[in-house]
Amino acid sequence: MKEVLSDIFDRSLAPLIGNNHPCLRLDQVSPVEDHTTLGAPAGTALILGVDNKRKEPVALLAITAPTLSTDHPGLLAMIVRRAQAHRAPYFVTWTLRDAVLWKTPKPGTPIERAHLEKIRDYEDNYAIAQATGKQVFDEQLRLRTIALGHTILGDLERLFKDEALELVRIDATYFVQRLVDSVRDLLPLVTDSLHMRFASDRGLRAKFNDWAFIQGIAGDFKDRDYALSIARQIIYRLLGKILFYQGLGFDSRRSTTRPN
Repeated sequence: MKEVLSDIFDRSLAPLIGNNHPCLRLDQVSPVEDHTTLGAPAGTALILGVDNKRKEPVALLAITAPTLSTDHPGLLAMIVRRAQAHRAPYFVTWTLRDAVLWKTPKPGTPIERAHLEKIRDYEDNYAIAQATGKQVFDEQLRLRTIALGHTILGDLERLFKDEALELVRIDATYFVQRLVDSVRDLLPLVTDSLHMRFASDRGLRAKFNDWAFIQGIAGDFKDRDYALSIARQIIYRLLGKILFYQGLGFDSRRSTTRPN
């Protein structure tokens, strides 16, 4: 297994050798060796991002045998500590069969799966068995596995250049429910605040009466339902603005390019 890992590891990182890659460089490469704590061979490489303004760590990439999982506690403990020591914002655990790109946690954060943030969970390579005793890594399977390594490098390049992968898939049901929950939490607070202010602030009450008339909202300022109707409109407009400006900021990040 060690020979297979070494071959795939070296060939996956080959695009970075000799400073041929436009912005990624290799540093602190530990070749694949038997790891007594993990009970499996493992190798690591620190990947740097370079442009004409900066040179900084991007990720620590770790490759190990498919007998381990990408969130194996011993593997996470080893790689997270190394990523933190090198100040790499991301790290990768790659078992040939599975690969995950993670965000490096801040020092002091428990190094446990529940406390770690996944950036991308790559598609499993089911052609590789977890029990590797009788696994045959022919050239076709190796090339397919190496292609995943190149995909990982492509993602690290995007993270260095754009600070995002733009691979977010929003679950519409979850997203809508979050908005509904926000309205539900804010509505009574805003309603009560308006209701009290209407009773004591004539100037504010007059302004809202004029605005409510234009919006088609009828009622008496002494009636809490009147404040409720106005509060609902305020919250919806506020959420709309937040979504708009977040979208505007996302588009501006996409359109911003750094010189090579």
